[in-house]
Amino acid sequence: MRRLWTGSCALLAVACSPAPEGTAPGECTDRMDNDWDAFFDCADPDCMASPDCQTTATGGDRPSAVLDSGTTDTETLDWSDYPLTFETVSIPAGRFTMGCTEESWTCDEDEFVLIDVTFTVGWEASTVEVTQGLYWQVMGELPSHFEDCGPDCPVEEVDWYNAVAFCNGLSQREGLTPAYTIDGESVTWDVTADGWRLPTEAEWEYMARAGRSGSDLVDGERAEAWYLENSNDSAHPVGSLPANPWGLHDMSGNVTEWVWDWYGPPSIEPVTDPTGPSTGDARINRGGSWSFRPDQLRSSRRMKDAPEYIIDILGMRVVRGAR
Repeated sequence: MRRLWTGSCALLAVACSPAPEGTAPGECTDRMDNDWDAFFDCADPDCMASPDCQTTATGGDRPSAVLDSGTTDTETLDWSDYPLTFETVSIPAGRFTMGCTEESWTCDEDEFVLIDVTFTVGWEASTVEVTQGLYWQVMGELPSHFEDCGPDCPVEEVDWYNAVAFCNGLSQREGLTPAYTIDGESVTWDVTADGWRLPTEAEWEYMARAGRSGSDLVDGERAEAWYLENSNDSAHPVGSLPANPWGLHDMSGNVTEWVWDWYGPPSIEPVTDPTGPSTGDARINRGGSWSFRPDQLRSSRRMKDAPEYIIDILGMRVVRGAR
């Protein structure tokens, strides 16, 4: 009954939805999605007129926020001894139901379509989010706001374009074929390449669920996450909380993670090895963050931002495996 009520709220937005972002003072820069529409702060159209967002650049028809960028002068930072290696786990091929399943009580409208997803091949995934130290080693710079958190904390304030550039740089260091061809803002994915890449949206949710459902999934999402109630308003070293059953840390909290897909409506048909829409104006990011409420940690939650958007709750994780 409660899920039916939540679904009706999606249809009766005037009666049930929270007030628009920016209604209360400070909401346009508090690093939270106050109106639950999957847009954060100055990337939310509701905040376009806010004085806090007037100095931000625009990307297409949506604003792009740069919040207190922590980009560091690389001459004053030396993490050259930071290891370039990291642990991975093998993710098995398989099948799962993607979307707002029965254990999720608070879902957005675009989560309610349940999708039968099949993966015909498995892949390798990093057990933790990309760290500041690894990003610095590959890219020679550090965009993170939480620099003082140290090299083992997740990199954040990285936009989608730098995320795919990092994947290519990491692949080249390891002698792998880069997954992406990058020409300015045009990025194409060679699905046959063996290099590091961002997971697809479906791959990400499959990994986050890790074969779980019901209370096992909900309880795990909280026990495995740095979020509003335990983070002390900061990111934390990766892997410092328990991993999910497939050996992956921080899937539901610490920082949210860019994925490959353009944002679009979910499929209503079963899909096999999906890669998302071919075009769009916003890229998807998934997972909870250190600033999220408990109800925002759910594995099915879809968020979207302009690919040039940066914020200190948004980082990345890498996977590899040719299709």
